Amino acid sequence: MKNKCPVCGYEYNEGDMFCAKCGRKLSLKSDVINEIKKFDNSSKKATKNKPIFNSEFKSFSNNFVVCACIILLMMALAVSVLMFFILTKHDSEREVLQFKNLISNPSQIPLLREPKNYKDLKTNLFSVEEFLLLYLQQTDDSQEKKDQVFSAYLEELNKLPNILNERFVAQNIEECSNLSSANSCVAALNKEFLNTSVKAYSYGGKIYLYPDLAFIKSKYGEFLSNDFKKYVSLRAKYNYPVSFGLELNIEPKKLGNKIYDFEKLYSQIDNAYLKNDVERILYNDFRKYIFTPSIYSTVTQEMKKEFENAYLHFIRTKKESVFRPVVMSYLDKKRAYDEENFKNDYPLKKYDGNKFDENIKNSVFEDVFVQLRKNIFADKNTSLNLSYVYSIKNGQWKKYSKDIELSQGEYVLSDPDDNNNVSIYNHMFSPMQELNILKYSKLYLINNMLYAYNKDKLSISKITFNGKTFNRYNLAYNDITSIFPGIEIINIDTFQSYNVLIEKDNEKAAYIILSRYSQGWNDYNLEALKGNINILTLPNMFSVDSLKDVVVSFHGTEKPTEEFYENTPSYKFTIRTRGEEVKQEDSPVYAQYDKKTEKEQNTGSEHKPNIMPKLLDKNDTIEIETIDLLTPPAQEIEPPKDEDNE
Repeated sequence: MKNKCPVCGYEYNEGDMFCAKCGRKLSLKSDVINEIKKFDNSSKKATKNKPIFNSEFKSFSNNFVVCACIILLMMALAVSVLMFFILTKHDSEREVLQFKNLISNPSQIPLLREPKNYKDLKTNLFSVEEFLLLYLQQTDDSQEKKDQVFSAYLEELNKLPNILNERFVAQNIEECSNLSSANSCVAALNKEFLNTSVKAYSYGGKIYLYPDLAFIKSKYGEFLSNDFKKYVSLRAKYNYPVSFGLELNIEPKKLGNKIYDFEKLYSQIDNAYLKNDVERILYNDFRKYIFTPSIYSTVTQEMKKEFENAYLHFIRTKKESVFRPVVMSYLDKKRAYDEENFKNDYPLKKYDGNKFDENIKNSVFEDVFVQLRKNIFADKNTSLNLSYVYSIKNGQWKKYSKDIELSQGEYVLSDPDDNNNVSIYNHMFSPMQELNILKYSKLYLINNMLYAYNKDKLSISKITFNGKTFNRYNLAYNDITSIFPGIEIINIDTFQSYNVLIEKDNEKAAYIILSRYSQGWNDYNLEALKGNINILTLPNMFSVDSLKDVVVSFHGTEKPTEEFYENTPSYKFTIRTRGEEVKQEDSPVYAQYDKKTEKEQNTGSEHKPNIMPKLLDKNDTIEIETIDLLTPPAQEIEPPKDEDNE
């Protein structure tokens, strides 16, 4: 059936929606409309159950992007892990190299020094602590040695409050110049000292610096022995000062707990340094626990309730404590309990004056790594022998020993090498200079001064320090007599002959042989040809103690003969005593002249000796004037022998 367009009359077929000629929308019959709807619904259902090409492509694209992102993420993660290990290995290798460089040159190991201000302290502490960590990580030393180095560091940090609090309190702290309160200043300083072992506190408008044990534990704890770990952990638990001045900065009950914790630690550890330091803490804290002025509320010394409760809590809960009887005694005596009671009751060591907390009040920082630096230097220079140490503080020398640890302002000197040079090092074992002491010289320490004696030139030099360098100063004769008072100088340059005559009194005398010119001897002997001598401090010094004349030979090592003296520069010193006594030996008295014979003999006139017979006793005397020559003598006289009868 054909239909016509109501506008232009054009015939259109069934199912047409628009006129093919004029484009007018045509009205459709209901069955046609239903078919169209049915087609539309079926199309939508088909589309829903089976995606068309564009939807499939879109889904595929989304999956590809997700997969690509996952792959890229995994690759980035792998690269990150790889870079982490590479960088970690690089850092580790860098630390090893850095440690080896410092160990090979001990003078580069940082020195803990007296600070001038807070910034100087921060910079210095940072360098010291970084090396300490590097040492604990990289060293092959035993755990005992590592603990020794670490304990030296802690010991210096314990000086912080005494060194800094009073010294810096009057300074204008640059970090706090624009801040209005002490608390704000403390915050600024703690930010400044971040990543160091120092923490700031304030009290009464003053700034205090104390060791930060919590930071120390986190930085060094894993490298310490078990005893040190326990010690550092417990100090980190109470990581603040107990008191500022004489006032507590902690609740009394908590202070009692701290005392008990450190008492248990004291019984658990064996390390001597730790035991000493733990007891120092115990003594200081317990004394403040008992005697802090804040425990009194009035001038009648009436105890505050919080302290009485703290003491009662300690007595009830710390029954094994050795301090418990002291607390009980204090509660019992109250006002009558004084310092003398405390000294008698204190259960551990008795310190002189019981002021153990003040023993480092005026102390200064010392070298943390002094022992380590010395050991490294000794291990590196096994062929180098150190002999003498000079101190700027007193301007004196002393002998070096392995027990000596150099401090700032001290220098150490080595033995002469093959070229007669001595090496001089500062307190950090950094080479300072070489000093030539001339060939055939040897060093001598006399009255805390160092001298170089040259046995070839027979001269003496003094080793002096001008504040920058060491020098060798040749001594004049008057200098030498001041060094050796009472010593007479024999200046052989003034003698034309090798035979020297010296007059001395009848008493002991000492001599030193000197010259200014080379004698051409590598060595020589000083010996007595007649009498005895004693060799003194130097090889060319001797003393004489004799009433008889003494002859001293000064010559080369070859023993001289008479001809040798004529041809070689050897000296014979004849020392005349000017008081030699010839002692007559006692001889038996066989005969005695009478006075007449003696008179005739003395006058030279002719005389006939009148010899008396032998005396039985030499002490017997005979009176010549009264003797009767006709009467036989009283002495026994043997009759002449009859040779014919034999």
